[in-house]
Amino acid sequence: MSASSSIEAVKRKYQIKIRIAQRETAKEMARIIVEMIRIRTQGEGFGTNGKLDPLDEKYIEQRRKSKRLSSKTSPEKSNATATGQMIDALKGSSSGNTAKVVIKDSSRRKELNGGKSSLTNNEVRQFFEDNGREFLKLSPDEKKEMVDVATKLIKERLRDLL
Repeated sequence: MSASSSIEAVKRKYQIKIRIAQRETAKEMARIIVEMIRIRTQGEGFGTNGKLDPLDEKYIEQRRKSKRLSSKTSPEKSNATATGQMIDALKGSSSGNTAKVVIKDSSRRKELNGGKSSLTNNEVRQFFEDNGREFLKLSPDEKKEMVDVATKLIKERLRDLL
């Protein structure tokens, strides 16, 4: 085996390992992003533009009477988690070295009043966003944090390769 073919073999080996590391990092990033959105939205009541607007009294009363209110919220808490169905439908995935977060769509949303709606999770998300309650995207601070996390993960994986 010549020196150049040995170098090419080593190069191919590391290119494959780097692609695997990129895919693993993207998959981990998707999982982390979903968790960040859940914690920010459910725990803190924040959207991407800061604190979510307070709920109006009529809606708070409807939530008080509901038997379907998520255990991750309260009647007064503005956190895009009335039934929990939409936030629980957040899924992280990856394709190659790209991380994605999607809402798994469901056409049979449960409603607070016990009925069913024809709205899908994505239609409800769009309604929230149209009314200033955006939560699916990342804020500038979260984007910076994700860059820091991705950099750390990539460095760790590359260190493992060498």
